[in-house]
Amino acid sequence: VHMSGGWQGQSVVAYAKAIPDRDWIALGDLIDSAAFRARPDLVTYAIAAAFIEWTLAQPDGKTRLRALYGKLANRAPAADNRRALEDILGAKVEDLDSQLRAWLRAR
Repeated sequence: VHMSGGWQGQSVVAYAKAIPDRDWIALGDLIDSAAFRARPDLVTYAIAAAFIEWTLAQPDGKTRLRALYGKLANRAPAADNRRALEDILGAKVEDLDSQLRAWLRAR
């Protein structure tokens, strides 16, 4: 979705920014494959794509995104993906989620 540049006729950022708080899916749930699949695709894919865009906008974003791509696994336990995300991006998942949401609001 990120590579396509848009989602549902809008930019990824515009779509993700418009997701109401009540529908937002925290990164801690988003990195759990079962939780991701259990939620609406229109929301999960938009947030995931916005997360990619946000990560790329960070210092050393390309390098960190490559590291994430190599470490995160679809069928891995959520705790393993959480640990990889925190190790590579250097912050707790909850803080990363807050930073992503603040970045979206500023757009």
